[in-house]
Parts: sequence; structure tokens; C-alpha cells
Amino acid sequence: MVCREQLDGWTAPEPAAFSAGFSAHEPHVTRDNKRIYWGWFRPVPAGEPKPPQGDYGIYVAERTASGWSEARYVGQGMFVSSSRDGEIYVTDTSEGAQGNGYLARAVMADGRFARLGRLQGGIAKYRETVKWIAHPCIAPDGSYILFDNGNGQMQVSFRNQGGEWGSSIDLTRHGIDPNGGIASITPDGKYLFYRAGSDTYWVSTAVIEEARPGALK
Repeated sequence: MVCREQLDGWTAPEPAAFSAGFSAHEPHVTRDNKRIYWGWFRPVPAGEPKPPQGDYGIYVAERTASGWSEARYVGQGMFVSSSRDGEIYVTDTSEGAQGNGYLARAVMADGRFARLGRLQGGIAKYRETVKWIAHPCIAPDGSYILFDNGNGQMQVSFRNQGGEWGSSIDLTRHGIDPNGGIASITPDGKYLFYRAGSDTYWVSTAVIEEARPGALK
């Protein structure tokens, strides 16, 4: 759905034209404001491998002078986020039939997912303790990534100077609702939005910085 801010307030929600015809969810506008990615519950284009979780895929539309372009299929996965330098992160659901989920960085080619590289380090170690991790939300500057186990328990992993992902830190120990997940960070990096139950909450990203290893308590 889309609303538009006008002088007298917000317009009523209406279906977004680029995703008409099928249910859609989890939109993400890239940090350069040029593309929007989303998950779309529609049959994949002819010739594409059938996804294990059924009719579903990631699509993208480009911002043009006259509005958003027509949708284009990108590949399989769930929940896209991006950093300012253009890195794309997504939940790898390639083993969806087995109920497994992984965090991955998408290697792009010709505007599509050429390969999904599963994140290693502390993220992979945490993944060994749970059945599913999902909803990777990369910080605008790429220094940390938020995720959850599909049922809340929001986690954060910080990237060290060598580019490796550190140990998973449970943000429920830093005041985040135990049911909190599906996170997003505002483009300026100042605020965290997340869902808990059927509600949406926001908080300063200071709660994340307080969890950073070496931060002053």
C-alpha cells in the first residue's frame, strides 16, 4: 500500500501500482532512493526455478521521472535491506522446504541475485543454536546487522575492522521487547523501528550502540 503526504495531511492508503494483482510485503527502499525491493506472492516468471516455498520471489522497481517502473524479478529470498554503499542483504530461504533460514549478502549481476553468500562468524555460530534466522537489517554504514529468529528475540552482530561478523548479542537484554523483530533503521541511522506482535515500535539506535563491544556503560 502507499500513502502520500500532502499539505492537508496523508492520503488514504491505496494499492501500490507496481505490485498490483498479488499480495506483497516487506518493502525496502535503497539508501540512494533509486530502487524499491519487496516480496511478492505471485508465480515466478516462466523459465525460473520453482521456489521451495511456493509462488513467491523478490522483485524490484526503479524510480523514474514519472514514478516507479514496472516490476522486475530479482530472485529468491525474503526481506531485503541495503547499506549506503549498495550492499544488499536478504534472508536465504533456498532450503525453505526444510524450514531453514540464513542471513546472506546478495552478489548482484545484471540487477539480479547471482549468488547468496551466507554470513559467517558469530552469526553462523548463533544460527547453529536455532532453527531459523531471518530479516537481516544492515546498518546504513554497514557496521552492524540486526536480525531475529523468526519469533522475535532481536539480535545484533557488529562487523570488525577485518570485515568479520562478531558474536550475536541479544537486544532483549538491552530493553528491546522479547517479541521484537523485522527491524529497519532510518536512513540517517538514528532510529530503529521494529514489530512486536501486531504493533510497531521505534527507539533511538543508542540502544544498539550501548550493546557495541567496548562501549562505555
